[in-house]
Amino acid sequence: MLNVQDFDRIYALQALPISEREKLIEKAEFKQLKVNTYLFKEDEDADKVWIVMSGKVKIFKLENGQEKLIGVYEKEEAILDSLILQEDSYPYNALTLSECELYSFDKSEFSKVLNNPQIALSIISALSKKLHEANINNLLLSTRSPKAKVAGLLLYYRDHQNEEEVSLKLIDMAKKLNLRIETVSRKLKELKDEELISRCGNGRIKIEDYEGLSAIYQQN
Repeated sequence: MLNVQDFDRIYALQALPISEREKLIEKAEFKQLKVNTYLFKEDEDADKVWIVMSGKVKIFKLENGQEKLIGVYEKEEAILDSLILQEDSYPYNALTLSECELYSFDKSEFSKVLNNPQIALSIISALSKKLHEANINNLLLSTRSPKAKVAGLLLYYRDHQNEEEVSLKLIDMAKKLNLRIETVSRKLKELKDEELISRCGNGRIKIEDYEGLSAIYQQN
C-alpha cells in the first residue's frame, strides 16, 4: 500500500508535505496491470495522474501507421502530463511494457496541491526532464547514419542511467530511432566487432569505449 515515505523516492513529488501526501493517499486507486495494457489512449480525457510503483510504461503516438516513441516511465516515476496539457484530452497513448503496479489519482486532487510554489516547481522540473528526453530523441531521429543513431542512443542512456551497462531491448531501440530491428541488430554487431560495446544478455549493453562511441556519433 502507498505510504507517505514512498513520495520521498518519487523525484517530482518529494516536496509534498506530509499533510498533502496523506490526502492523496486517501484518494489513491491501486491498479495491477498486465503487459500491453493501456493506461490511456490518444483523445481520451486527460483526467488522471499516475505513479508507477513497478514495471515500465511507454508513451507513444501513431503517425501514418508508424509508432513514434515519446518516452518511458519506470519504477517510482510519476506521469503528470495531464496537469500541464493545454487540451482536455491526451495527444498520445500510454501502454505497459511489462506487468505494472500503479496508483492513479484524479487530476482535480493533484491540481489542489499546485498552489504550493515549491511543489509546482518540483513538478515543472520533472516534466522538463521528460521534455529534454523527447528533444534528445528528436535529435537522434534527425541523424542520418543508422550507426550514429544507435551510438547516440547508447551514449544518452549511459549518461542518463549513470551506469556502464544500459538496459535497452532491440524493439525499443528500433522504435525510438525509427529503424528496423534488423538494422539495429546489425549496427550493434558492428559496434561490438569494433570493441566499442559488449552484449551482456537480457537487453543489457556495456559501453566499453565511451570516447570511441562518441566519435562515431559526433562525426554525423
